[in-house]
Amino acid sequence: MGPHYFFGLAWSEVGTIISIIVVLIGLFMWLSRIAITQPMEASIRSLMDTIDRLTKNIERLGTRYDELDKRLDAQDIQLTKHSKDIKELYDRTERK
Repeated sequence: MGPHYFFGLAWSEVGTIISIIVVLIGLFMWLSRIAITQPMEASIRSLMDTIDRLTKNIERLGTRYDELDKRLDAQDIQLTKHSKDIKELYDRTERK
């Protein structure tokens, strides 16, 4: 074996094998990007949009909850006042 051989192969054969390996790796990476990465990116984008919409809905519900809580407090105050008025009227009729 002379100096123009590597593991029993000529340099042109080694270059060909390396070229084939590089092409196969490139093809594998391209296919994995098409088959795995791009669909996953689309799913992640869709998921992020859904999370953003849910966040906005939750914020809106929180605002409605605060408004309803204020209305409920006002109704509670009115109910307490009405209960006192009814008790006072009942006491007046009992005294007669």
